[in-house]
Amino acid sequence: MLVTDGGKLSPADLAEATDRHVDSVRRALRRMDDLVETKYAEVGLRSTRVAEIVHEAAQEAKDATRRAVEASAKVIGAAERGRDSAAAEFYAWASRHGVDVSRRSDALTLDFSE
Repeated sequence: MLVTDGGKLSPADLAEATDRHVDSVRRALRRMDDLVETKYAEVGLRSTRVAEIVHEAAQEAKDATRRAVEASAKVIGAAERGRDSAAAEFYAWASRHGVDVSRRSDALTLDFSE
């Protein structure tokens, strides 16, 4: 929230937005004092570099989650179409190693770009 909202929020705002008790938020913020500055009723990230690092980490987590969901859907789809377990294992392997697998008609495409 501190990255997307551009900077400063109160612990009460964070508690309300995350459906947590304000004391829980304050405890969590104390454990993150390398990343955040806390002043009375105001919390902000320590620097723009910290904001960039947090944003990059959040984006990587989002991308990893998307890849995992896509791979799971492909595995489930393969199982539903009655493919053997080798195909399901292949899709799982591809997902673990960041390989994008797409299939159209009789063509199978593997993208190793990352």
